[in-house]
Amino acid sequence: MNKRTLMCLALALISPALFGTEYHVAMTGSDTGTGSANSPYRTIQKAAAAMAAGDTCYIHAGTYYEAVRPAKSGLEGSPLTFAAFGKDQVVVHGGKVITGWTKYKGNIYQAPMPEKVKDLFVNGQYMLLARHPNQPFDQVKGFDMLRPTLGTTNPPADVDWTGVTVFKSTNKEGWWNSFTKQNSYEFLPDDVARGGWLMGVPGLIDSAGEWCWKDGILYLYPPGGKDPSTLLVEAKVRDTGFDLSDRNYIVLRHLTVFSATINMNVAEHCVLDGCKVFYVSSIFDPLTFNTKPKDLFAPMTTNLAGKGVLVNGSHNQISNCEIAHSWGNCVSILGTSNTVDNCEIYDANWQGWECAVIAMNGGGHRITQNTLHDAQRSIITYSKKCDMTPLAVPSYIEYNDLYNSGLAKTDNGGFYCFYTDGNGTVIAYNWIHDNFNAFNPTLHSGCGVYLDDYSSRFIVHHNVVWNMKTGSSATGIRANNPAPNKRQPNSHQIYNNTMWDCLRAINSADKDWNGATGRPYWRDTQVFNNILLKPQTFGPAIVGNNFTNANAMFVDPANHDFRLKAGSPCINAGKVIPGITDGHIGSAPDIGAYEFGGVYWKPGRLTESKVQ
Repeated sequence: MNKRTLMCLALALISPALFGTEYHVAMTGSDTGTGSANSPYRTIQKAAAAMAAGDTCYIHAGTYYEAVRPAKSGLEGSPLTFAAFGKDQVVVHGGKVITGWTKYKGNIYQAPMPEKVKDLFVNGQYMLLARHPNQPFDQVKGFDMLRPTLGTTNPPADVDWTGVTVFKSTNKEGWWNSFTKQNSYEFLPDDVARGGWLMGVPGLIDSAGEWCWKDGILYLYPPGGKDPSTLLVEAKVRDTGFDLSDRNYIVLRHLTVFSATINMNVAEHCVLDGCKVFYVSSIFDPLTFNTKPKDLFAPMTTNLAGKGVLVNGSHNQISNCEIAHSWGNCVSILGTSNTVDNCEIYDANWQGWECAVIAMNGGGHRITQNTLHDAQRSIITYSKKCDMTPLAVPSYIEYNDLYNSGLAKTDNGGFYCFYTDGNGTVIAYNWIHDNFNAFNPTLHSGCGVYLDDYSSRFIVHHNVVWNMKTGSSATGIRANNPAPNKRQPNSHQIYNNTMWDCLRAINSADKDWNGATGRPYWRDTQVFNNILLKPQTFGPAIVGNNFTNANAMFVDPANHDFRLKAGSPCINAGKVIPGITDGHIGSAPDIGAYEFGGVYWKPGRLTESKVQ
């Protein structure tokens, strides 16, 4: 056998491992086909069941109503890849199309539906589970879920309240507590601090866009009073579009998952690249959103309910994606060494408890170069809960644009953590702005970075915080006390931040950080090189080189350009801090987030994908 023959034989043997098999899926295909380009499968799951390491599934244009579960994992260098074919628009949908509509009464229609409905969409627009008082509906924009209408003093008469869900405020901070009461209506006051709403029984359907499912019947008041037989009505019946739990080296590329989520529980080296994931967590089970088992919201457990896209495991990556619309978190990050990079993620926490756009625990994560915005409470939360052990390794939250937090809740921050020893976790090079602090559309309040109770050892540097200017909690960077029984200091490091138009630049539960309440925990916290624009008293904190005068001489603060002008008193006025001010220009570092003559860094999602 000559060398040429041997080489051909060797290539034939190794080529499946190197290049894998291509499968094709198309709306015109059949699962009895071969999966080739000329004989594609009809379902993605058919390909997922057959694929092995190195294989690629190309999905052609269409909407696929299914949940996909790969039978196997990929290998390093040979992942399983699910990708849109060319520039085709591919949607994996968590619902099913509803037909068989008949008139029920008035403008309300009904259709048989044996499966429990978790969410409902008409022509792709989100419909709202029947409620009182009504939430305003816009024919174009739909429902504003981040600013719920409150107050239940005048419920409709003759309603069967069996199975009603009551959302009510439990304290002055406006957190919702939802629970089910059988055959009962609960009086709730008409005010935004103590109000609430009733939800989930057919008798509450009285306005466009409302629906309810009960005993195998789906009821709908369609938008515009149209006959739903002339509309595309889709009911969510599945939680996941792709179930990658316990799988490794899986890639999803340029796919849209609608009315479902992606589960990466106990997964490793899985990648979402250029995907869109919308309506990731529903209110299908009211008991999911009870305030008592808080671990269901903040990402302490692997229970999928309320988690949005769940990432738990290690070395998983979400890049170049758009993720939005959730009753809970949009993304939950657990495990170690996971990455969210160059994404836009928004519209989270419709139920208003401890959820966020991104909620995190575990260590070694990187949340970088993202645009994150619009939540009833905080944008990013980080919590190790009541486990006071330090994070094993620090995480990095850098170059993100965070805004529009607190749209219906107080006690929040653009970045918020509690019960967490950060062990050097870094919050740096972010813009954090426009925290509204509940319900007032023009009131900029709340906190930019909020290191709440029992948190310690965070490094906060080179952030720009603005529009935290009204109300008792309005603060650029706030740090509360650690656990009283621990008696340890906070030991935060706060360097080179710029605060502008904040009622308080830096604040704590002790107001002046001097231990007046008998807890001088600030003695090891370091505060250097910050532009504060408000005089501060730091007590036992280690403090120096902060600028507190009226005019730092910014380039254009009205348009949020916080670079320094020539002649600024902040130039060459800072302290050298190894690892923080390295590479400074001039005789000394500058004070604030931008070095004069240095790089004009900007956070947020880039206009083009970083990963192709």
